[in-house]
Amino acid sequence: MNNTAKKAIIYSLLAGIMQCGISSAIVEAAPQDRQQQDRQQQQDRQQRDQEQRNQEQRDRKDQDRQERVRQENDRHEQEMRRHDYESDQDWRDRQDQENDRHNHALDDIEAALGILYLLTR
Repeated sequence: MNNTAKKAIIYSLLAGIMQCGISSAIVEAAPQDRQQQDRQQQQDRQQRDQEQRNQEQRDRKDQDRQERVRQENDRHEQEMRRHDYESDQDWRDRQDQENDRHNHALDDIEAALGILYLLTR
């Protein structure tokens, strides 16, 4: 076999290997089959919907927390006012008790809603 024939065979083999490599790259880069794309789109849509529901739920809980804090603050403000029949000492004692109760109530509101927030995350 002469030198030219050997070179032709080697170039043919190399060209065949390169064609196989290019073909496999094209097949890998080609879009996925339609069913798989549909499933992926459906999963993405479900995930977006779930995230939106979770966000709406967090927003409702935050509004609920704000409303409960507002109600507690209104109640606290009303309780802190001095009654006509109270002495100064009675009023100060009641203020101390009310401040403790108010702080405890706010802590309870934050703790209860914080736990609910963690559970829905």
